[in-house]
Amino acid sequence: MKKKKQRKWVRYERAHSMSLWQGDWKLINLNGEEKWIIAFMDDASRVVTCFGVFDEATTENTIKVLKDGFEKYGIPDEILTDHGTQFVPARNRDSASHKFKHFLAEHGVKHIVARIKHPQTNGKIERFWLS
Repeated sequence: MKKKKQRKWVRYERAHSMSLWQGDWKLINLNGEEKWIIAFMDDASRVVTCFGVFDEATTENTIKVLKDGFEKYGIPDEILTDHGTQFVPARNRDSASHKFKHFLAEHGVKHIVARIKHPQTNGKIERFWLS
């Protein structure tokens, strides 16, 4: 059998700012205390549009940070996140009700969920966390 050639490097990046924001939570150690930090980054410009530091990674805190980002930068067309319970329901993802899903629908934002166990899909924000 012939060996397959290695695929050339492909960069996935939006052409225009405000077309996609990538978001994720990260547990950090801040002054000896464990805190959760959330950040959303514009895919094209890589500007961190909004962030927050909290004791718990909750949907309510996610929405609070996004509201601040929407006020400062405007509303993006799409948001890309992982499968965290702050972003999607734990079960019945397509049919279950979720606060984050309703919040995005109210603002006309399409929610894109990354592939399971594939952090490269959300790579720019993962690189921001240095993970």
